[in-house]
Amino acid sequence: MERQGAVRVLRELEGGLPSLSPEVELVIYRVAQEALTNAFRHAEASHVRVAVRRAGENVVLTVADDGRGLPVEMPAHTTGLAGMRERAILIQGQLEIDSPPGGGVEVSLTVAAKDAYA
Repeated sequence: MERQGAVRVLRELEGGLPSLSPEVELVIYRVAQEALTNAFRHAEASHVRVAVRRAGENVVLTVADDGRGLPVEMPAHTTGLAGMRERAILIQGQLEIDSPPGGGVEVSLTVAAKDAYA
């Protein structure tokens, strides 16, 4: 299916975030990349919000779209969501994927900040 028109991306990037290891930064980047790819390729979304913010001792990435949501039965060949989960586990992060009735998907990755252990 060919898309007509562009997907609007709203960026909410908080300044003054705590230090993160290169490994954690890479996982945040890859999870954001996969969530955006899914929104562009599969969701038929018109808007996507990407937010990175501090939440106490953590950094939280949120990617939310207004697309059609996840199917009730996920295809067996779906590797993107599994890859995001595996990456989160590698850095002891917490990944949540929510697709409420009525559409849209929100991917949220919470990771501990490196300076939280100082």
